[in-house]
Amino acid sequence: MVRSTVTRLLTLSGHEVDRAASGAKALEMFSAGAYDIVFTDFGMPEMTGAELAHALKDEAPALPVVLLTGYTETESAHDEVDGILSKPFKRDELDTAIQKHVFSSS
Repeated sequence: MVRSTVTRLLTLSGHEVDRAASGAKALEMFSAGAYDIVFTDFGMPEMTGAELAHALKDEAPALPVVLLTGYTETESAHDEVDGILSKPFKRDELDTAIQKHVFSSS
């Protein structure tokens, strides 16, 4: 449900979106330089969002990774991600994260 909502919100803002059903699938899809930002849920099948962020940062250290979470215990992710959005979040919060982590660093 989160994946569908984020896709819809980002598409409404004019962004192109690729979706992955798990962290492992996201790693399969990932190609350094092909993505401007990654939004990931903390709780996912096969690996956490923090683990995904760590793997992505190994491949592309400058890639912004933003964690979307309803969990309060996310300390393990703080060093791995560039930002955290707590659920429920709004479209303008996604847009702000993109502005902060993509466009302001360009």
